[in-house]
Amino acid sequence: ATFAGQSGVETPLGFGGRIGKSFGDKDVESDLDIAAQEARDLCATMRQVENVDAYVWHDRYQSVVTVGAFSSANDSSVGAMKARFAARQQVNALVPRFNNSVQVLAIDAEGRKIPFDPEIGLNTGSAGLPPGFRIWAYDPSPQLMAVPRKR
Repeated sequence: ATFAGQSGVETPLGFGGRIGKSFGDKDVESDLDIAAQEARDLCATMRQVENVDAYVWHDRYQSVVTVGAFSSANDSSVGAMKARFAARQQVNALVPRFNNSVQVLAIDAEGRKIPFDPEIGLNTGSAGLPPGFRIWAYDPSPQLMAVPRKR
């Protein structure tokens, strides 16, 4: 999963204003702090609920949650891990075409996994969303990431 802060480009306007945010704005830093916290929360939850090795990589613009550790790009477990977390193709009954259904992890306040069906959403019954509900979407097409090296 990837969590990023807001970004923008300074755009001169006729009256000297600008549109969006620049990287120097304080709001961008707090957005990156929120992204980092979401990544840490998802990582901890994946370790507990999904029972996988999960890690967080923070850089200047985003935080990325990764899963698994592989000996090489040809490691036999890479395909299984990608299949577990990648978007799944489903046939749309109304329109004869494939839709990609992004995988998500949803938990309640006690950290218990909540069933999620892409066709109907959360299986919460008549009770509605539970207190402390959290949901994260996995990246639809997971990619291998080399271990970052210090320069």
